[in-house]
Amino acid sequence: MFSTSITQGVNPYSQVQKNTTVRADQSQAYHGTAQTRVAAQTDAVVLSEEARRMYGELVPGEKAEQVEQDNPRIPPIHLWENLVNDPEYAEEMARFSAYQMDRPLLRMNPDAVQVPGGVLMDGSMLYPDGTPVTFSDGSWQEYEDAFNREAALVREQRIKVYEEAVRNGVSGADLYRVIHEFNFSLPESYLEITGRANRREMLFARAGN
Repeated sequence: MFSTSITQGVNPYSQVQKNTTVRADQSQAYHGTAQTRVAAQTDAVVLSEEARRMYGELVPGEKAEQVEQDNPRIPPIHLWENLVNDPEYAEEMARFSAYQMDRPLLRMNPDAVQVPGGVLMDGSMLYPDGTPVTFSDGSWQEYEDAFNREAALVREQRIKVYEEAVRNGVSGADLYRVIHEFNFSLPESYLEITGRANRREMLFARAGN
């Protein structure tokens, strides 16, 4: 029910190639400074109509309109200095972030009675738009399966971006930045479902923006 359109034209590293001046001492430059910037993507990244329809069907009341992200809001990286000062750690974090599988997140319903033992009851959890989740009719499983198929395509594209950056000599904190900016350049509805939209606002708030 989902298409691959979420990953079409998504390659932040192509902007790295266009916007980064690569010096001869590339390795030291990337380790010692924050030179690489992934520019805001010029290609709007949007969910397909089919994907948006699926979200609308499974999450009643969710708006089908997808906000274009010609200028996605990329949050600052928390503890950036630590990544700059420890390139090996930064590269480990970059690889982990590139290869991880995104998952759909739910919120606990504060108005529902919570059953001891972690048993998920209808209405005990909420979709991102606040709609109660019904587990008994199979709609949550259908929603999760559909999202996981889409997330697998995102992961595949993210790994390609990561491996291309490595091949081109990007390392240390700048390698982590490539993946960070890829993740936050995805469609807003995807960021909402994975919890990155909330994290983005937390990062901006922490930075005082």
